[in-house]
Amino acid sequence: HDTLRLFRQIPHEKYCALGIVSVNYWLVRSASMYFSRKKAVKGAGRETVVAPKKTRVSINRYHLLLPIMLLVVMCMALTLFALDSNNATATDITAPVDAVRTNYILSPKVVSANLTTKELTPNTDAKEEEAQILPKNANVRERFVVFRDGRRGQGLGNIMKGLFAAYHMAHEFDRIVCVEWKAFRVAFNPPHQDLCKNLHYGTKNTQKVLFWNFGGSMPVEKRRELFASNAKIISFEGNSLRDQPITPEIYANVLLPTARLNATIPWREPPEFVVHLRKGDSGSDKRKGLDEKTLQILEKELVGSYLISNNFQWYKRFETNAGWGHPPWDSVRPHQSSSSTQMELWSDWYTIYRAKKVYHTESGFSESATHASGSISRMILGNAKGSLLLKADF
Repeated sequence: HDTLRLFRQIPHEKYCALGIVSVNYWLVRSASMYFSRKKAVKGAGRETVVAPKKTRVSINRYHLLLPIMLLVVMCMALTLFALDSNNATATDITAPVDAVRTNYILSPKVVSANLTTKELTPNTDAKEEEAQILPKNANVRERFVVFRDGRRGQGLGNIMKGLFAAYHMAHEFDRIVCVEWKAFRVAFNPPHQDLCKNLHYGTKNTQKVLFWNFGGSMPVEKRRELFASNAKIISFEGNSLRDQPITPEIYANVLLPTARLNATIPWREPPEFVVHLRKGDSGSDKRKGLDEKTLQILEKELVGSYLISNNFQWYKRFETNAGWGHPPWDSVRPHQSSSSTQMELWSDWYTIYRAKKVYHTESGFSESATHASGSISRMILGNAKGSLLLKADF
């Protein structure tokens, strides 16, 4: 038991095994020499051991190889057992995200394959466990980062990017995220918010971390310094995920839908292939990939996809011309309001997040969702020689 515990504490198990082999070898040799008196006997490779009670045993020196070989085999087996135990008991943060997120089953009442059918049945057998997005050191619960939304007029997608950046850095620097974003809390149940209820802080005496992609921001060294500091509470504001790695295992348990969002989601199983077409907010906001030729290629090449858009006319067009599915809303929701508590808007975002493959025009709305999920994601840039021009997001 002590040996296995030692193995689990030392990262380089192979060196530990070699050490045990060496120690046991010399223990065997010392014990043999202590309990036996050796007398040289003429003859190649032979020696006589005088055992207690005058019992003579004739042995070959190479007989010592047998216990040594057994020790080597034993230590190798212990090493493999220790490694296997570590893998079995460690928190599996690399498990497929769908294994954590999936909490719906097919309603027996639904027999149609139409993705827009508004039938959703919670899986009562799947218990939603406490999310594991604790700091790496689970005993450290004294330091917090308060995420605050609604700054600088940013849309929902960009603020989601800022939230994910806060969670990523909090995970790295052993802090708990307190989410002060009303709209997000209406749609999702982020973990450990009960630990944030009794925090007292003010905007003047709390150190602030800024992570913006425009205007006044903060060098990465300064951000990391504040997260690593001993300050009990720091605040975070931002809209950027620049240089942040794709870590869907961190975000999966942050994005657990509330009952209101569950009741709004229109699909039984998430559509695998989603296309997000984001129309510009004004005539001057022209985005690539929305010209007529590109839309025609999308209709031809991506038959049977699922469309998310802020243009209601596109829902009708792609349903008629290419058989695309889409949400059953009677109108579309603007994709730029971070303060929106409309569940249809959050349902659209969550649908993109759950998809396995996403094609999208330029939009923080879909970019934040695919960054969180780590799904296959391509930005639609237009067309060339009758084919789509696509750019990989990451």
